[in-house]
Amino acid sequence: MYTYETLIDSYYDEWSEHDWNYADMIRCARDRNPLHALAILVATYNEQVCNGGHQQYFDNGYADGNNGVFRDHPTIDMHDLMISLFTQLNLASDKRFAAAVTIMNMFKEDWDNNEDCYKRDGTGYIDGPAIDRYLADELDDLYYAICDQFIKDFKETINARLQEDTL
Repeated sequence: MYTYETLIDSYYDEWSEHDWNYADMIRCARDRNPLHALAILVATYNEQVCNGGHQQYFDNGYADGNNGVFRDHPTIDMHDLMISLFTQLNLASDKRFAAAVTIMNMFKEDWDNNEDCYKRDGTGYIDGPAIDRYLADELDDLYYAICDQFIKDFKETINARLQEDTL
């Protein structure tokens, strides 16, 4: 039987054995069990945001699945999948997860290059999508205020559902 931690470890082990990007691993997990995909997506989101904020989560390519700092990140498809899986698995309406899902829903890529691009990455030039640094900082503060309890509750819920799957 899997636990939250062993489930994630098993997929990361499998990932290291293949020539996959992050999105490939998530698709594999989703095809096996959407709950598995959600667990990995949330674990990665939490790890990235708690380590370096929403900016790091975007820049490292986990929001779109093209992991890697020096790659283009044209979408936030994996992030959007995470939100849709909360709904699909009837977790979005759970009051324990409502604040986190609200924060996740606020995270959006910004395609408008005519705005003040200094607010995005500080270079004054953006080619393609980015995220608003000020919004990212705001989301970081909101998430840091709830993340410990959110992850504790999320792990408990995933572990309970994994146990149900084995019965």
